[in-house]
This record gives sequence, C-alpha cells and structure tokens, in this order.
Amino acid sequence: MTSIEWFIEQIGIIDIKDPYYKEFFEQAKEMHKQEIIDCYNTSFIMRGNPFSTADKYYEDTFQKPKQ
Repeated sequence: MTSIEWFIEQIGIIDIKDPYYKEFFEQAKEMHKQEIIDCYNTSFIMRGNPFSTADKYYEDTFQKPKQ
C-alpha cells in the first residue's frame, strides 16, 4: 500500500471509484511513483555514501517553499 492509498483509506470521505476523484487519485499515484523513481536515480549520484544526504535530498526536493 502506498502512502497515497493509505491516506485516502484513513480519511474515508473520498470515493476513489467516483470518476471525479479517481482522476486526482491516479494523478497522485503517478506523482508518487515519479518521486520514487527520482529518488532511486539520485541515489546513484550519491554513490560514495548514498544515505549520508538522504534527509538533505528530501528537504531540498520536497520541503522547499515553492517560488
């Protein structure tokens, strides 16, 4: 189960079978998939010690204020 699926299940107020919400749900899953792919690919750049900057990578990638 992905974090997206878990969240939807927890809030329980969205019917993901409803075509309106299904589109957003599928888009969120694709975005999550791309984040995982990007993280995996970035790990090759950090070859020396791939986990030494994982927190920094996450902060820089996902927690920067949008400009």
